Amino acid sequence: MSRSEVSHETPEAADESVFASAYAWRLPGEVITLENFDVPRLHRRGEYDARALDLLMSPRMAGSVIRRSPDEVRDAIRSGEFSDDDKRFLHGLLKQFDRYLVRCFLLHAGISPYELARAMIASKVRQQRLTIWMNRHSPNFKGEDIFRRTWDVDFRI
Repeated sequence: MSRSEVSHETPEAADESVFASAYAWRLPGEVITLENFDVPRLHRRGEYDARALDLLMSPRMAGSVIRRSPDEVRDAIRSGEFSDDDKRFLHGLLKQFDRYLVRCFLLHAGISPYELARAMIASKVRQQRLTIWMNRHSPNFKGEDIFRRTWDVDFRI
């Protein structure tokens, strides 16, 4: 393209698909409603491993004023009753996870995908890749699974 052919379009006139594809991962996402996760297979809990859960949480929450033990985190997520401090702690913890680490968290915390979805909704986690990862476990998910990796285990058994 020569200098005389350079486009001087405004960003609004530029092709939105290019913008959306390059920056889509930065846009906030939403976990779909909790009723979509209320199916029997999403209520199965993994094994609880306090040491592994502590190893996942400790380096990410080292400077946090709010402290929670692995038992307190598991009990809060299982009960579904979150104090303001619990919500802040879970938000700070979950926003630092990628899809691989949140899968490890799910496996070692002794919680079900339903309970994790409830915690993500309550703590207002908006990280798009995590919300897409969580939403794709719902049988009603209609979006494109653009972030699938080999370590993402499917709950649709």
